[in-house]
Amino acid sequence: MNQELICITVLVLDLDAHLYVTVDGQNVVSEIRGMQNTLDELRTTTENLMDEQQQLRSENCEMRRQLELNEIEIDKLKQDTLRKTLEISNVPVTEGEDLFGIIAQICQGISVTLDRSQVKEIFRAPTYQS
Repeated sequence: MNQELICITVLVLDLDAHLYVTVDGQNVVSEIRGMQNTLDELRTTTENLMDEQQQLRSENCEMRRQLELNEIEIDKLKQDTLRKTLEISNVPVTEGEDLFGIIAQICQGISVTLDRSQVKEIFRAPTYQS
């Protein structure tokens, strides 16, 4: 066991002095330097991956913020659309019908004045039969 400690101590001293120590015919110093180079490469790769991860986290955070803003904007647009929507149900379908004429008759029946320029579009909603 003391021989192993001495060998390690000599190895460290020899590494600092740039001497080449061989164990079982292999150059220990070049092996250690190779391992050190590999560790340096791993360290660099790890640092690059950590930087990339941080950048992706920042981008993800920004995208989440933008998504929330887009969802708010969509909700506002939906509300604005609904604010301008009037739905009338149970109006029988007739062939060749004039939807504006039907709406005008309904408005007249409830004493509401309706000008054609106030109407953006009129359509029948699709019916779903079960």
